[in-house]
Amino acid sequence: MPTSQRPRHRHKRAKTRNAPLHLPPHPVQAWRTFEPIYSLLQQLQTGSIDAVQGRPVMRAWESNELLEVCPALDGWVCCWKRIVAGENLAIDLKPMVVLYRNLKFGLMLQDRHLIEAMRSTDACYQAYLRIPRGRMIEYSRTEQIQIEMESLGILEPQECTE
Repeated sequence: MPTSQRPRHRHKRAKTRNAPLHLPPHPVQAWRTFEPIYSLLQQLQTGSIDAVQGRPVMRAWESNELLEVCPALDGWVCCWKRIVAGENLAIDLKPMVVLYRNLKFGLMLQDRHLIEAMRSTDACYQAYLRIPRGRMIEYSRTEQIQIEMESLGILEPQECTE
């Protein structure tokens, strides 16, 4: 290697994990956040999806675990509805709701559904790159608290995708 070039180093996870909360997320962190959703959409575009006991599954965030698609997609859409409302964004989440319903009830997906869901996800991704990490963490925690309270029976269970 020429001495005029700095050696390349791999990305340090601690750098993005401990990033300042007042700044938008690092692009690597943003990709890690959206990668399972994009993988799901790409898998659906091929015309098939992984399933366990007849239920569609996807890879979990930051792990190799399998998650059932419908509850994960419901949580994703609920969280993004919270973000869209809180940040006054003009993002249409209806395509993701249509995708969720079709998967939940075993209906056929059309190409236009997947294209619209991809556009919606792209819009969310672009918004995610602009919103400070601290606010995104707040929205995510609020949604997690909502889910826990519903599971404990403190709140009535609500699907944001209904």
